Amino acid sequence: DSVTLILSHKPGSKIDNNWTRYRIVANAQIADETALRVANGGDYLKVISLMPQPDIKVYIKTPKVRLAPGGEAKVTLAIERQNGFKGRVLFRLQDLPFGVRPVNVGLNGIMIAENETERTFTLDSRPWVKPVTKPFYAIGQVEALVQTEHPSVPITLEIAGTERASK
Repeated sequence: DSVTLILSHKPGSKIDNNWTRYRIVANAQIADETALRVANGGDYLKVISLMPQPDIKVYIKTPKVRLAPGGEAKVTLAIERQNGFKGRVLFRLQDLPFGVRPVNVGLNGIMIAENETERTFTLDSRPWVKPVTKPFYAIGQVEALVQTEHPSVPITLEIAGTERASK
């Protein structure tokens, strides 16, 4: 088993040589006793390194999306540009249920252009999609020498009702 942790740090934090080894220690209160556990006991875990701020931060202006089978809903994504980044940002939606898709987004898909900071698009649910509540994510892709991806916080999608919605 393995796990990847993404931690944040305060601006200006310093680590010698910008990397270090680390150990994860957890404790819990069980009845009247404190239990202490160390991940990979006796061995420092891999490496932690400080990275510069990302070129963009992705924000969701529509944190909860509700639609009926056969219905549509608007979703608005926004970005904050950093590090002088001025390029376009393409988005892909991850973990949408089968039968739910963005529509009328054009040839390039969901994209925030160089001179924009947000984009509104429409999610469409096919009539046969079953009711469900689940998270999905908008992943912003920065095109550069090395492409980087920047996920949103989870967006809650609720497919509610059993009757087909009118458009």
